[in-house]
Amino acid sequence: MFLDTLQKCGVAPELRAGSSQRIVDQLVAWLNSLPLDHTSPSLPDGFPLGLRRADQLLQQQVGIGLRAFIERRRLNAARTRLLGETIPIKELAFALGFRHASHFTAWFRRHAGLPPSAYRSSGAPDAA
Repeated sequence: MFLDTLQKCGVAPELRAGSSQRIVDQLVAWLNSLPLDHTSPSLPDGFPLGLRRADQLLQQQVGIGLRAFIERRRLNAARTRLLGETIPIKELAFALGFRHASHFTAWFRRHAGLPPSAYRSSGAPDAA
């Protein structure tokens, strides 16, 4: 009822640009602080927006939604660790939240275009 009255008076109840940017900055900082094995989109307790609105706002401001942000972060971590560390791929898969190395290999191939072992042996970050 309050929002209807505001709209009738010509007042648009929108988030100010600075306010929405601060919320997106908080959201991105929180997403980046999550462990890499965290794969489902969720929000911290007390976050001022619901999951759907946070996803929409992130999409508008950053260009990708929550799930895609989480996946991109995992992929970037996988690429970095494949090139910078010598740990077995199986251990890397577990560290990224995969229960089986074969699931990680299929996921990495789908996103990067080649299997993790080939990516590691190529030595080039732009191999995909």
